[in-house]
Amino acid sequence: MNEYKEGIRGARLRKEIEKETGMKVKNMTTFMSGLMKHHPEIKKQFRGQYRLIKENPL
Repeated sequence: MNEYKEGIRGARLRKEIEKETGMKVKNMTTFMSGLMKHHPEIKKQFRGQYRLIKENPL
C-alpha cells in the first residue's frame, strides 16, 4: 500500500495480496476490517478503496 499514495481499489489490493502471500482472500471487506483493527493507519477512503495514512512526526 506504500506505493499507492492516492489509495488502491479493493479488487486490485486483493490481487496484490494473493500474489504476495499465495493465500486466497474470500471476503475482502471482512479481511480489511480485521486488518484495520490492528493497523489504524489503514483507512477506507471511499466505497471499495483503501489508503495508508502516515502520520507526520513533528
